[in-house]
Amino acid sequence: MKQAVLKNGKVFSYDVPVPAVSKGRVVVKVVNSCISTGTETASLNAGRQSIVKQAIKHPEKIRKALDILKKEGFSKLYKRINTDELPGKALGYSAAGIVYVVGDGVGRLKVGDRVAVAGAGYANHAEYVEVPENLVVKISDNVDFKSASMITIASIALQGVRRLKPEFGEIIVVYGAGLIGQIAVQLLVNSGALVVVVDVIKDRVELAIKNGAYKGVVIPDEDPVKVVEFLSERHGADAVLFCASTNQSEALSQAFNTLRRKGRLVMVGVWGDKVLRDDMYKKEIDFLISCSYGPGRYDGLYEEDGVDYPYAYVRWTENRNMQAINKALASGRLDFSSLFAQSFPIEAVVDAYRALSNSIRPISVILDYGSKIVESFDLSTENSYVVSNNYLGKDNKLISVGVIGAGAYASNVHLPNLKACSDKYRIRAISTRTGLKGKELAEKYNVAYVTTDYKKILDDKDIDLVFICTRHNLHSQIVLEALNRGKNVFVEKPLGTNIEDLNKIKAFFSDTTTEKKPMLTVGFNRRFSPLIRRIKDETVQSSTPLLIDYTMNVPYIGEDSWVQKEEGAGRIIGEACHIFDLFSYLVESPVVGYSVGSLSSSSGNILSSDNKVIQIEYSDGSVGVLKYFTVGSKDLPKERLSVHFDEKTIEMEDYKSISYYGFNLKSEKGLDQDKGQKDQLKAVYRSLKGDGILPISLQSIFETSEISIKCS
Repeated sequence: MKQAVLKNGKVFSYDVPVPAVSKGRVVVKVVNSCISTGTETASLNAGRQSIVKQAIKHPEKIRKALDILKKEGFSKLYKRINTDELPGKALGYSAAGIVYVVGDGVGRLKVGDRVAVAGAGYANHAEYVEVPENLVVKISDNVDFKSASMITIASIALQGVRRLKPEFGEIIVVYGAGLIGQIAVQLLVNSGALVVVVDVIKDRVELAIKNGAYKGVVIPDEDPVKVVEFLSERHGADAVLFCASTNQSEALSQAFNTLRRKGRLVMVGVWGDKVLRDDMYKKEIDFLISCSYGPGRYDGLYEEDGVDYPYAYVRWTENRNMQAINKALASGRLDFSSLFAQSFPIEAVVDAYRALSNSIRPISVILDYGSKIVESFDLSTENSYVVSNNYLGKDNKLISVGVIGAGAYASNVHLPNLKACSDKYRIRAISTRTGLKGKELAEKYNVAYVTTDYKKILDDKDIDLVFICTRHNLHSQIVLEALNRGKNVFVEKPLGTNIEDLNKIKAFFSDTTTEKKPMLTVGFNRRFSPLIRRIKDETVQSSTPLLIDYTMNVPYIGEDSWVQKEEGAGRIIGEACHIFDLFSYLVESPVVGYSVGSLSSSSGNILSSDNKVIQIEYSDGSVGVLKYFTVGSKDLPKERLSVHFDEKTIEMEDYKSISYYGFNLKSEKGLDQDKGQKDQLKAVYRSLKGDGILPISLQSIFETSEISIKCS
């Protein structure tokens, strides 16, 4: 399918896989989408900025780079800067079309529904989009798709008007007569306000007057402060809805100066970087911000998980705002027909964006995808993936890999490492949730194909090894599907998030009806670290049990993160499991008991689930203690290991230094951090192409996985 993508400041039309449908979401066949000329022009301009300018504008990126430098060293930072290409950005956030596929858990939508869809990253300029249920509203039969494609944008204007709380007869200035400003004019006229519209483009001011504005001001031909002063008998406007997109702070100052004492200004647009105190203080102005389409925006529980706000307490959510716009269009109280400036087919999307570069931008640009649904189209057919012409083909000396899930860890660690081990592995296919990311990975790694349907990888006879890197709650399900198809499996930790799922995988390996079983290993990479191997060389000769103390000083992650929800199952299952496997590797003895202590706080500023001391006892008398917490100083190392035995001690910090006490060995510091990911790949290769020895025994994998679940 075609999709508009912003990359390195330029717009491209990509052929990308059609998205698969997830739980709580629908796939929509887009008929029209609307390019918001103000918002999206700002995105284009930001994409063209130099790295230095972007860094100055986003200091958090500098802080992130310094953090990488401190914790991982210069070489890792240099590698990321020089090898990480800026990913393409999906454009668009306001569209309309027909529901094509309905995911599990969706209750109020069905196939064939005419809908408007919202959300950057969801309602893209693409032929097919996957959108969470709370970002979808049905549209009335008499509302055309072009008008419906503006419903999301109109909801931005509506939320601004709601924040403004207009009263009948008030003088209200709409500062900025772009698309959002034009819709706001109609909404305010419907409320009974006397609307003054201000803009630098005469045609836009005239259009607003045609749509009900009482007075128009074209800057710099007229001074809006004087016009409003005359109109209000020298009192000033009651309120300003600031809809302009400008980097000139003077515009905001001028807007403030149009207001009466104790007036109010609601910010919907962009104004630069300065707010003058005197502009507000002397008149005691109320300055409010309007956040996008309304309550629910940027709330993952609402948008992604489908948790609605109670109607009685939050009357106007973003979804209910969209419904209100649809009803106003259906009743004729709103009319967007005068706002359809230019239209382009999706195949000409580059030309559509080029129109935004004109000296006078069109008020809107509508993309047309056609309303006909191809009856034979099936998301499970070959149309759901893109074939690369650069794939080198099958080589029996190499392990052919299919990667399922390409989130941050897979993209930053596994895929680069697989590429670096090109003498051992060849990436044949990648499955991603979004087609755009799959397209870019296909080009970067020269794979045969990418798909949004992971079952294609499981059914591909040319794939020897499946890497499973999805969110945690899907691991065990896909592991079993892969094993039952005879695929060797490397699954990122954890293996499973509950005992029931672990038992199903155990049962697969306990079944004696088939002699040869596929290989299963889990991404417990710490045991493969060179420093851990050096520690193992010393502890294996121990005459006393081991006392192992491990500290994980980790940053706080809020409960709204996927890591803390069902998808992630928490950080003990998702991260601390590494350390339980490390204990198992060093001790080489079965677990006989464990205990857990958790920090608790009545203030709610910490999560007990992320602040634990876990003690594990082994049959040989060894003890492993993990202190996992978020309350420590960030100036301390993230990970610190101490192993005590035979009146000796070995300490390791962040996989960059090792210190020996009681040994005739030299301590080392300032090493390149190596947590063993690449060496684990080498062990997997030896297992499949050489000695057949499992990289990690199944007994150890299951024991670590069970302990992680029980201690979480």
